Amino acid sequence: MNTAAWVLLGTAMGWAGFTSLKMNLHRGLVISLLVGGIGGFFGGHTISPLFANAASAAEGFSPFALMVAAATAAACLFISDMIYERFGW
Repeated sequence: MNTAAWVLLGTAMGWAGFTSLKMNLHRGLVISLLVGGIGGFFGGHTISPLFANAASAAEGFSPFALMVAAATAAACLFISDMIYERFGW
């Protein structure tokens, strides 16, 4: 449950970043969705347990882990846009 929510929220952040914030325009929507989804998974699975006991139950829902996943997805999108603007990758 949590993993699907993290990835879906990350892809939603990627879509929002692409459409409204005009991030990663040169690379396309698919790259924005992938970067957001991977960032959401990484944030919810790896970073969230560092700050709290967010994943105490595997089938339970954790709003804190969802917030951390959203923040990590946004940060990954921002960093990927900065890298592309600087180096053109």
